[in-house]
Amino acid sequence: MNILNSQIAKDALAYCAYLVFFSIVYITSLTTIYGFSDDYAYIASAHTQLPDLMSMMTQGGRPVYAVLSCIYIGVTNVSDLCWIRLFSLAGIAALSTLFMKHLKENSPFSSSVCIVFAACIGLMPAFQVYAAWSVTAGYTWAAFMAGLSYRLVQHNPKQQWQRLFFSFLLLGLAICTYQPSAMMYWVFAGTAWLASDKPLPALKVLFTTCAVMAGALILDFIATKALPSLVFHAIPPHESHGSGI
Repeated sequence: MNILNSQIAKDALAYCAYLVFFSIVYITSLTTIYGFSDDYAYIASAHTQLPDLMSMMTQGGRPVYAVLSCIYIGVTNVSDLCWIRLFSLAGIAALSTLFMKHLKENSPFSSSVCIVFAACIGLMPAFQVYAAWSVTAGYTWAAFMAGLSYRLVQHNPKQQWQRLFFSFLLLGLAICTYQPSAMMYWVFAGTAWLASDKPLPALKVLFTTCAVMAGALILDFIATKALPSLVFHAIPPHESHGSGI
């Protein structure tokens, strides 16, 4: 808890400001009643074939995302999807807040420039999709966890194993949610290494940064191979019963 407090709890005001900003920018995703084809398929599968849906996602390398899909059990009407999209916006705001803090600490830019740059992250095309499409809601939080994972590696000069383990766990959760979003880990690393005239970190730090990523990828591989047989052994692999997914 102390680790999380040092990284995110002190920025509650900035987080609220970003959340309001993105809620205004993506207001139609919150006020318009709509759903894409996969939204309806996920709702139907969650209510009738949830084990099949979770098994398919797990075998695709996204076991944490499979757990998140359970949220569709509570969706009884297409209008309920706006709450899932709000969850996605909350993740974008969290990522922008973290990146703003990261820029302030690792670049020569002024505070106002860091605030704008961080907001631009949430305006990128990929995040526009995440804000509008409920099935991608967990992806924004995967990006946030990946960024936070690198922050824990960076602020660990004594290489304390507890902090490194927590970093590995966060990145593992991010990769098990959505691998491309988890690559935000390297965006934070690149910012810390290249956004200023500071010399590159020592080889030991570079090795640790890469080792955390390697460990998280191995964790995802093991989960992808082991969980289907342990949890979904009664379901034939890749079997689909017309869920449309």
